[in-house]
Amino acid sequence: MMSRDFGPEGMGNVWGQIAVIAASASYAMAITFSRRYLRNQPPVLQAAMVVLIADGLLWLAAPIAERPFHLPALPITWIALAWLGLLGSCLAYLLFFFVMNAWGPTRASVVTYVFPVIGLILGIIFLRETPDWRLLAGALLIVGGIAVINVQTRPRLVPSQAAAD
Repeated sequence: MMSRDFGPEGMGNVWGQIAVIAASASYAMAITFSRRYLRNQPPVLQAAMVVLIADGLLWLAAPIAERPFHLPALPITWIALAWLGLLGSCLAYLLFFFVMNAWGPTRASVVTYVFPVIGLILGIIFLRETPDWRLLAGALLIVGGIAVINVQTRPRLVPSQAAAD
């Protein structure tokens, strides 16, 4: 984990850093699980399995993480949860698994690399954040890595095949 501020006040909360690492591992496990056990299934089923498993784990963890545990009382809260669940999770995973089946897991997982770059751009546009050279260099490294992964190389002809043509 890096910060623009290399002093002790720039370290942030360790639990937040652990959560970021756990989320990255979770993405990798979901892709591996889906590719191994759900390979020949339609993307709708793949997305449903991942979302249902994650939902079940969250309902198990909620009473432990949130003390005292209580369900939201306002209807608008339930509407917001449904909106985030359907649009932010279900639709996103459905699109992700369509891409994964079409492009393969490596190229599809590259989508997750773009999140920090999008966050940087949105922060500059809407929050008027000032980027420094390290943030821009990191964004260029991410975009460059994505370009390298997605470059389509032309297969080379073996000399004996070239002579036959």
